[in-house]
Amino acid sequence: MIKSALLALLVLVAPAFAEERPLKIATVDMQQIFKSYHRTEAAQKDYNVEIARIQKQDGERLSGIRDIGAQLEKLVKQLDDPTVAESKKVELQRQATDRKQEGLALERERRDFIERQRTQVNERMVQVMKGLLAEIRKQLDEISRAEDYDYVFDSSGVSASQVPFVLSSRESGDLTEMVLTKLNAGAAKEEAEPASK
Repeated sequence: MIKSALLALLVLVAPAFAEERPLKIATVDMQQIFKSYHRTEAAQKDYNVEIARIQKQDGERLSGIRDIGAQLEKLVKQLDDPTVAESKKVELQRQATDRKQEGLALERERRDFIERQRTQVNERMVQVMKGLLAEIRKQLDEISRAEDYDYVFDSSGVSASQVPFVLSSRESGDLTEMVLTKLNAGAAKEEAEPASK
């Protein structure tokens, strides 16, 4: 809706600009820039490392729960054994109940832990992605000002009805590669810095 209103405004305002100078419009593929930005790739790798760490810790917790499950299974077998004395069965029943409660408590704790960890990692990732988008927009603003563009539209954007916002554009007005080149110019330097520390 807002994008449609913006286009209508452009159509109305364009003749006024035409008297001064031709309206200069460019496009950019924000999805491609975001995916190809070297810092996005690094952030995704960090995210994957964090998820792998959580999965490892989850595996360790599951292993402990499985051990308790195996102990519980042995206790149940002993309880089912007709040769075990009734006095011993009372003790085995108490141990089985304790093991079951312990296993349930550990499972609840494991689920809470996983949920908390994933929520924290996802929240950090959202903040990182917002920062990366801000860097991309800043670079795009600098380029559009330097190249004297009046408007820059995201060619990867779609309307509410999933129709591309920019239906047609000339390749010459696409700033995607220029933005990517400037953003990724420091990639080799950033990768070398951690190795030298």
